[in-house]
Amino acid sequence: MATVTINSGPVDASDALRDVPKDRWFELMQVRRDFLDVHLVHDCRRLLEFVEDADRMYDALGFNNPEDFIARGLQLDPQDVAWAVEGLHRLRPDEAIPFQKAIELGKRERGIPGGKAGPGRGHKTGDNITRFERGTSHDYILARLERDGHSELAEKVRTKAMSASAAAIAAGFRHVPTPLDRLRKAWKVATADERAAFREWIDGETRPPAPRGIEVAAGVPGRKSS
Repeated sequence: MATVTINSGPVDASDALRDVPKDRWFELMQVRRDFLDVHLVHDCRRLLEFVEDADRMYDALGFNNPEDFIARGLQLDPQDVAWAVEGLHRLRPDEAIPFQKAIELGKRERGIPGGKAGPGRGHKTGDNITRFERGTSHDYILARLERDGHSELAEKVRTKAMSASAAAIAAGFRHVPTPLDRLRKAWKVATADERAAFREWIDGETRPPAPRGIEVAAGVPGRKSS
């Protein structure tokens, strides 16, 4: 199993999200991806935890939504994962269960036996992300609302009285980004010039004002104004 060394020790795929500093979530995503690459085919039980954590991790790491995190971060087909998670929730296995078996069980629970699976492990989803945002994301949220006992919120989503995203936030399993989260997200995608300009702006915003009658000019701090 791959590990990444951090200040408090190596990150392991089995580490609880609450025990990993937020600035090391990217490493946690990487080791979990490596873990799945080795174990998923034969035992997919850890998907339950990893998918739950995707709701908290995606925005902090710059992904569009949990499905985007699953597709690009963990390199899995979100539709396959949704079916597998459904199957795992129904089965609650104490022993290893192969990924494909969990998918088939999830399909049966959704009433689509023999349905066509997505591209699967290691295949790029690329342009299919839009399909997940418009279809799977909505369906996933609706199914989770029902599963977690939020039937009133689920009904509001069905009747279009509330968006699926708003319902997920109200239910507490979708994170509302804070201004600090947005700043961190913007920083991750900023260019070197943009970061330099931002630092210059911050320096100007945080520099204490000069005393009255004193100017800071031409590199001569403390010169009295005439």
